[in-house]
Amino acid sequence: MTSTSDKDILKRLSDGDASAYEYIFDRYHAKVCRFVKSILYDPDAVGDIAQNVFMKVWINRTELSRVNSLDNYLFTIARNEAFDSLRRRSSRSRYERYTLLDGMEHSDRLSLTYDMEQMERIVEKCVEEMPPQRKLVFRLSREEKLSNREVAERLQLSKRTVDRHISLALNDIRFALKDIVSLFILFLFSDWV
Repeated sequence: MTSTSDKDILKRLSDGDASAYEYIFDRYHAKVCRFVKSILYDPDAVGDIAQNVFMKVWINRTELSRVNSLDNYLFTIARNEAFDSLRRRSSRSRYERYTLLDGMEHSDRLSLTYDMEQMERIVEKCVEEMPPQRKLVFRLSREEKLSNREVAERLQLSKRTVDRHISLALNDIRFALKDIVSLFILFLFSDWV
């Protein structure tokens, strides 16, 4: 390849040049894998996610001539894929927790379900009582699934300010749940004590 500027490579890829794709793959594959590994800490999932990233690059190649930064584009896809993987794991974990309930006595299941619903109410109340900007930042991040950078752009704030609001919101929630979480954990492990 004679020219290595991002714009040139992306233009060639957008025109269907397979050698431009190979160049991007060779240049970024190891970096994308390291980045994903830093999020997931799961070596088994890293290869699959990196493959998804480069598959998306190829599938969306006709749109790439509009991309300004190849680095940002690849690492945004990688971050989103890694976070999607974490969300799927969380959902799977939640499902496994609920199937655990199948073996419990009916009264224990009702009590555990009540505790979980109570925690959800406490979290919602805590969010409602947050200062307006913190509440908005938190809802955009958690309910609309926007990245901190996307929240910052939408609200015209610095990313650092958004990071701080998210951190404060999570601390508020942890503090609001501290008593019930202790009781919840005690309940879950009461058969072991």
